[in-house]
Amino acid sequence: MNRLTNTQSDFAAEHHGLIHAFLNQKCYPEDEFYGIAASGYLRAVRIYTEREDLQNAYAFSTIAFQCMRSDVSKHFRAEARLKRNADVSPYNEDTDTDDYADSVWESVARKCAAQAVRETLLRVVTPGQRKLAMLRADGYSDREIAKRFGMKPSHVAREIEAAGAAVISLAPELHELIAA
Repeated sequence: MNRLTNTQSDFAAEHHGLIHAFLNQKCYPEDEFYGIAASGYLRAVRIYTEREDLQNAYAFSTIAFQCMRSDVSKHFRAEARLKRNADVSPYNEDTDTDDYADSVWESVARKCAAQAVRETLLRVVTPGQRKLAMLRADGYSDREIAKRFGMKPSHVAREIEAAGAAVISLAPELHELIAA
């Protein structure tokens, strides 16, 4: 991969916090995913600084989040391929049963908690607020979201704040579900 120009390096340093914001938002551990996300981030720096059409249409954070998400997805696909191609060890009933049962129950518990969170959010947040919040979570700015839906950026911010307030006031049980 080509080195960054001095201008690109300065730009990357200025916006470096986006890597941490992405990892925190997606709940990826930094020690495992920092390098993967940083690779996508640097690709985003190159693309964004070289294309004026992107600079005019999107915030850098939008492009950076897309590139980081893409690189993390590639990582997961590569891991899945490796697991599929790995040698399968023989089944040992004495040792494998307990581990398998534990992992199945942990998976079921996580899925049930996630489903409960989804159901609670559906109950307290309007479909419009959900759309706006999801776009914000994907790295779009209020201005970009507002342009997409033909509204003012201040209205986008108010709707997302209202969704957060509804979750806090109407669904305190989410704190317990998310913490589990």
